[in-house]
Amino acid sequence: MSEEYNLPFPPGARILEIGGGAAPQFRSNMDIRLLPTVDIVHDIEKNPWPVQSASFDGIFAQYILEHVSWRNVEKVLSEMFRVLSWTNPSVLVLVIPDTFEQCRLAIERGKWTSAESEMLFGSQDYGDNAHKAGFSQNSIDE
Repeated sequence: MSEEYNLPFPPGARILEIGGGAAPQFRSNMDIRLLPTVDIVHDIEKNPWPVQSASFDGIFAQYILEHVSWRNVEKVLSEMFRVLSWTNPSVLVLVIPDTFEQCRLAIERGKWTSAESEMLFGSQDYGDNAHKAGFSQNSIDE
């Protein structure tokens, strides 16, 4: 999914993208898949990450947190904060789907197709590309 955002990263900032796969917007790119565009191959649910503490000024993670077991979300967020450098203002940008809104949209459509399955359960085009957690505005606020 290619979306454009007005990202708050200053010029020259060291950015870690998580889950950028074959089309990362930033380098370094950490992904579970071994691809030419992946700089760090690692399962983000396994701690510690092979990244030094305080080594990045920002993290960009687009549609990855729903692929983490709901039991491990806090552990993954903890690792994100560990690798951010807090000597300068650091920026963490997470793009996360709202599962309540996805369910509402599926119901509004009034039919079930592969598009609804993919939206709610992930593409599942490779073993680790299934959704394991759901989020709402309330859960994110908490």
